[in-house]
Amino acid sequence: MNLEVTCSDGCDTYTCSDEYNTYTSSTGYTGPQGIPGDATNTGSTGYTGLTGPQGIPGDATNTGSTGYTGSLSTFGVNWGDYLYYSGSAWNIGSVNIIQGNKAGNISQGVNSVAIGNFAGNSSQGTFSVALGCQAGQITQGGNSVAIGNFAGNGSQGQYAVAIGYQAGQNSQAFAAISIGSQVGCNSQGMGAVGIGNQATQYAQGQYAVAIGQTAGNISQGNSSVAVGQSAGNISQGNSSVAIGNLAGQNTQNSSAVAIGYQAGQNGQGVNSISIGYISGQNGQGNNSTTVGCNSGVYGQGGNSAAFGYCAGQVYQGNNSVAVGANAGQTSQGISSVAIGATSGQNYQGGNSVAIGTNSGNKSQGTYAVAIGNNAGYNSQDQNAIAIGFSAGTANQPSNSICINASTSALTPTSSSSFFVNPIRTVTYPATNKGILWYNTSTFEVAYDTAKSFVIQHPLDEEKLLVHACLER
Repeated sequence: MNLEVTCSDGCDTYTCSDEYNTYTSSTGYTGPQGIPGDATNTGSTGYTGLTGPQGIPGDATNTGSTGYTGSLSTFGVNWGDYLYYSGSAWNIGSVNIIQGNKAGNISQGVNSVAIGNFAGNSSQGTFSVALGCQAGQITQGGNSVAIGNFAGNGSQGQYAVAIGYQAGQNSQAFAAISIGSQVGCNSQGMGAVGIGNQATQYAQGQYAVAIGQTAGNISQGNSSVAVGQSAGNISQGNSSVAIGNLAGQNTQNSSAVAIGYQAGQNGQGVNSISIGYISGQNGQGNNSTTVGCNSGVYGQGGNSAAFGYCAGQVYQGNNSVAVGANAGQTSQGISSVAIGATSGQNYQGGNSVAIGTNSGNKSQGTYAVAIGNNAGYNSQDQNAIAIGFSAGTANQPSNSICINASTSALTPTSSSSFFVNPIRTVTYPATNKGILWYNTSTFEVAYDTAKSFVIQHPLDEEKLLVHACLER
């Protein structure tokens, strides 16, 4: 028999074993707890298990009880009839449509529509439409339309249309049209049209048309037309036309026409016409016409005409005419005529005539005449006449006559003189000879067929000695 013994000192444990049995003694005292292990040493998550089967559905019959059925005193008749409250009872609407506080409240016409607070409130006409707060509120005419807050608010005429905030607000007349914010908001005339923000805002005349922001804004006349931003803005006259931004803006008079940016902008006269950029801009006179960019800009006189770039630009006189670029540009005198580029350009005198490029260009005197390119170009004096290329070019004396058919300039040297160039030198047969005479009483130029002898004056080279004889 072999015996194995194990002893543990201090723990009272003794184990003995032989080849057949093991003998264990009683357990000893428990020792102290050891140091805790590291908590981060967690093992990996295991696989997720399969989803379980769906549970049994709940009971669908657990519905609450039905409420009580309300009472209704009136019922619809036609498809589309609607329910509305009249202030004391519920009613069915059918022919008319009203929605909103006091909408269509008093004497609403048949087949009319009022939607909005106080829309079509009182005396809305038949077949009329009012949509918006206080739209068509008082006495909206039959077949009229008011769409927008306060549109067609008071006394909108029959067949009138007002669309936009305060459009056609007060006294919009029969068949008038206002489209845009505050368009035609006060006293729009019969058949008038206003389109654009604040267009024809106050007192638009009958059959007038205003299209554009603030066009025809205040006191637009009957049958007048204003198209463009602020065109015909203030006091546009009857039957006048203003087309273009700021055209005919202030006090365009009756039957006037202004076409172009700022054309006829301020104080355009009766029956006057201005066409072109800022043409006739300020103080264009009655019955005057200006056509061209910058033409007749300041103070164009009555019954005058300016055609061309900068023609009659500044202070063109009454009854004057300027045709051509820069013609009669500055201070053209009354009843004067300038035809041709830069003709009569600066300070052309009254009743004078300049025809041709640069003719009468500077300071042409009163009653002077310059015909031809550069004729009377500079400081042609009063009553002078210059005809031909460069005739009387500079400082032509008063009452002188200059006729030039040459290629060089010709200018008289003294007043009350007559100069001509060229004169052909010929020898005529005796039967064709005659002396040229000047009658100082009648101012007639004539010739005498009597024989004469003409010799040079011995003392004055500018004079001739003439002896005439008659044969028997």
